[in-house]
This record gives sequence, structure tokens and C-alpha cells, in this order.
Amino acid sequence: MIIPTIVQTNFYTVNDSTLWILETESGDASIDVGLDEIKSSLQDILPDTRIRNFQSLDSLNMADDYIIVIGHGVPEGLEVNGKISPWDEVYAAIREANPERAFVLSCYSPLDTEIVGFNAPIDAKSGAMLISWLIHDLLGSEKQINFCVEDIVTAQSEMRNPLGRYLYFVHGYFGNNSDFSSMVDRLQDDGILASYSEIRYFDYFEHYGLQLPDDLLAIDALHWTTSISEYANHFADDLDNLPSGSHVSIVAHSMGGIITREMLGLHRDYLESKGIFIDKVATLGTPNQGTWIANPVNPWAEVLSLIGGIFINYGQYWPSPVFFSVCPASPLIINLNVDPMSYSYGIDWFTGAGIDSLLSPLVLSIHFDQSDPLVAVGLAHLPFSPTICESVTYDGISHMGLIQNDGSSGTFSDVFSWLSAGDDDDGDGLTNDAELYVWNTNPNDSDSDNDGLSDFVEVTGTYHTNPNNPNTDGDAIDDGTEIAWGYNPLDSSSPIQASTLIQSWQVDESTISVTARSLTGVSKVEFYVQYKDSLGTWTSYQYKGTDSSAPFIKSWTFSSGYVAVRIMVKAYNSGNVYLGCDVAYQSIDTGGGKPGGDPVPI
Repeated sequence: MIIPTIVQTNFYTVNDSTLWILETESGDASIDVGLDEIKSSLQDILPDTRIRNFQSLDSLNMADDYIIVIGHGVPEGLEVNGKISPWDEVYAAIREANPERAFVLSCYSPLDTEIVGFNAPIDAKSGAMLISWLIHDLLGSEKQINFCVEDIVTAQSEMRNPLGRYLYFVHGYFGNNSDFSSMVDRLQDDGILASYSEIRYFDYFEHYGLQLPDDLLAIDALHWTTSISEYANHFADDLDNLPSGSHVSIVAHSMGGIITREMLGLHRDYLESKGIFIDKVATLGTPNQGTWIANPVNPWAEVLSLIGGIFINYGQYWPSPVFFSVCPASPLIINLNVDPMSYSYGIDWFTGAGIDSLLSPLVLSIHFDQSDPLVAVGLAHLPFSPTICESVTYDGISHMGLIQNDGSSGTFSDVFSWLSAGDDDDGDGLTNDAELYVWNTNPNDSDSDNDGLSDFVEVTGTYHTNPNNPNTDGDAIDDGTEIAWGYNPLDSSSPIQASTLIQSWQVDESTISVTARSLTGVSKVEFYVQYKDSLGTWTSYQYKGTDSSAPFIKSWTFSSGYVAVRIMVKAYNSGNVYLGCDVAYQSIDTGGGKPGGDPVPI
């Protein structure tokens, strides 16, 4: 089947309705992708477009208007601020608003006689394109609309804009989420969210209502009544709640890595059938091939149990069956390593093992090689070679140090580099995946908005400017220029509050007088004017002069016959650097006499 690249159709214009776009979440990368596509496609045909939060639906009168609800959906309902609202309630609320037509851009949004839904996983951009084309079809357009079938098919099949890229952390046998706090802080400082839209944790104790350190004995006992497979099932359930199209990377410590591998072995095929994909897995201090300290006949296990009960206060029940299940000869470890490619294909893997310089000689007789006290170096690395598998040994780092030790000898920089690694076609420091999935920037253009700053600098730099907007603060100076001049690209008053530059102006008979404010940093002001005739045609801007001393004032006469006038004032500093401009508009009578209206921004 040959897919046409462009389908072109002519329609007539109808643009007297309001388009309401209702977001269920703000600041969500995938929702922003759909929102931007809708605004771009419909701005000409429905210029009265208003964006509101979904909760404001009850207070809005939308008769004869159009509604697009955009958010994350699951078969049970629509996710609104972290909670699932059943579809029947959502659709009832939309009908109550009585719109002319309603659309729901969300996965699994039901099909309805009055409301257009998708009833399946839908890519944010392709769904927005489909809705925009349908509204064009309903309302019409004087100009041709380009319906890019090929783009939609590609976006939907590859999920180029998935509903999230998630980075998960999974703790060890007696760990908790706080074990990763230093690592997460460092990764965030290094800009890890340039590659991931959200950081999450899988705490398998939380599924039982337990937490450390409050429930030590209960958690200790839990290891006697459950199994690695059960923890893995809970992990899969957690991932199953992600929106279809999500991509996941995992950093796991110690036994958390075994739980992760068991989860993939049991549930990866199912998760991928739901549109949830695993990109990367890192195991740090994980006994990937087992650990001899967990051998049930090893007397050291009893010693550790005694130490744990007396000194660490981990209780009298350790070691447990869960602990012994990671012995190299256990059915669990053997099964994980018999055919690892069955669940590891296409995943990038990273393993880290430590050598505790102080304790390694003491446990040499247990592990038979250099190691931390719990896991031998040789048994910590993966026994197979997927597409990419990087293994690193850290000399002088303990078991917990693998996730807590920063600095030149620590794991943090290596983990960051591995998590951020990937194809980078434009060489800007952001991977293609990060540009497509997180920032919606162009992976083939290092400066997507052409403001002189690379996409990487914009999203990870000091100012965190918008890589898709050359002028983030909207003050008439692009981001790269502001930074080069030493100004703040996030502050419209830096270098000046340009929108307040015109202090006053008036049209008196055939004379125009303008006064510009003496804003800090402004040393020179240029004055420009243009006029509109009775046929609605504007002249080009005419330069009327410069004033280099405050207060900045300029007056001039003009010919009769115009119905409106527009003033533009440009400001410069002492180095003749352009700082911004202000524009004002006013109606005048056809004779060029008394003003016909108040000044309004244009």
C-alpha cells in the first residue's frame, strides 16, 4: 500500500466560534506537544482560542463553541492531576457544557456520537493533527490545508512523542528510596531531566504499607512470606499504570537489580504489548550471577544474621528465603541466566561492582575474588552481552558506596553518561530520543529556535530557556543575544520593560507628540510612525527622529486623510545596543483632526 504524502482540500472560512482547549495537566511535555500542534494548525481558522484547566469546565459556557480535552488516558478513565476520573463522568461533564463539537485527545478516549475519541493508544502529535484536520473539515478554510498522512502514520507507529520518559530507581534488600538521594541530586544538577521527563521510585515495601525505618521488623518478616517473583509482579503492576507510549530506564541497587531482571523475564512481553518500553537498565552491586554469602550452608550467613540482629537492628529473621534465593546455585539465579537474551534484547545495560579495600581480604574466602562484603566482582557483572553492555569495577567503593559515593572515583558521572548516552545526530549534547520525546526539538538542528544557543545549553544551562522559543521572556531580544549582553533572558524587564517604554502620546489636529519613559539603561530613543488610510492600507514605518537626552520627546506633523496611526519607539543603550521597542495604536478622524479612540497595544 502506498501512503500519499500530502492530501490537499479547499474549504470556506467560518471562524466565529471559540475553541476551548482544556488541559488535565500543565507543564507536561507530551500534552505540550499536542497543544502546540493544535494551536499551530487552527490559529487561522479559529483565532479565538482559549486554554484552560480541565477543572474549569463546569464554570464555562461553551454553547456553539468547540472543545478539545487533552491529557493522559487509561482504559478506566482520564488522568486529572494524578487521579483517574471515569470516562462516563468526563463525558457527562463535557455534554453538560453543551459545545457544538467536542474532542478528547487521549489514549483510550471512548468513541461517542457527540464526542470524538480515539479508543486506543494515540501519539500526541498525530492525534492533534487528526483533530485539527477534522475541525478544518467541519469549519472550512479559504486556503488549502495540508494533511500529512505520512507524518501521522510515522508518529503513531513509532510513538515519536510518547506520553513520558521515566527514570526509575529500585532499592536493595534492606534499602529505601532515600538511599538514592545523593545520586538523584547529582544527576538532576548534571541535567538528567534533559533526557527524562520524570524521576520515579519503585519501593516494593510500599505495596505492603510498610516503610523504613519505622517497620524494620515487619519488613524483615515480609522477606520470609514473599518472594523475588512477587516483588517483580508488583514492579510490573507499577509500570503497567504508565500511559501507553512510555519509555523507561531503570537504576537498581543490589537485590533491586534481581527484582528488575525477574520483572523483565516475567512481564516484558506484556508491558510492550501495552506500549511500555524498557530502554536502559543499570545494576549496581547486584549479584547478577548470585552471591556466595547467600549460600544456605554458608556459616557466614548466620554470622551476618547475628550481626544484623544485634548491631544493625534488622531483626532475628535475616537471612530469609528471599536472601537465600540469590545464591548462585538457586533456581532463581539459574533461570535468570539460562536464556537472558529472551528478556534483555534491545536494552542497553550497565553494571557496576565495588571492591571494599578494607573488608575485601576478610571475605576473600567466601567470594573467591576481590569484592565488597556482599557481592563478588566476578558475580556482579552480567553473564551475557546484549546489544550494549558496559561493566565497570570501582576500587575502594563499598556496597552502599556504589549509589552514595560521588567524586572522581564514584559511580555518579558514569551513571549519568550512560543514562544520557545515545545517538546525537546534531551534536548538541542532547540525544535524539531526548529531543523527540522530552523537549520536542529538532534532532537534526543543534539550535532549533535559531536564537544562538544550542538546545542542550537552553535546557541545562543557568537560565533554562525555552529551546523552541527564541525569545523566552517576550521582550523583543532573543535569548542568545540577551545572554551575550549580560541580560536575563527570563526577565522581560531585563534589559528594560519594553512594553512600558511609551509614557504618553497624543494627536492634536495635524500634530503627533510622543514622550518615552526614561528607563534605566536607555540612552537613546528612536521614533517611528505608520498610517492607515480609509481603504485599510497601512504605510510602511517612517523614521521621525532620535532623542539622546531624557526626557525623550518627539513631535511632528502629518497629512490629512488617514483613519489610524501606529507609533513605534525603539530604545538603545550607551553602546548603541538595541534594548527593545514599544508600539501603540490610535484611531483618528479622516481629516486628521481629533483623536477617534484611546491608545491600545497592537
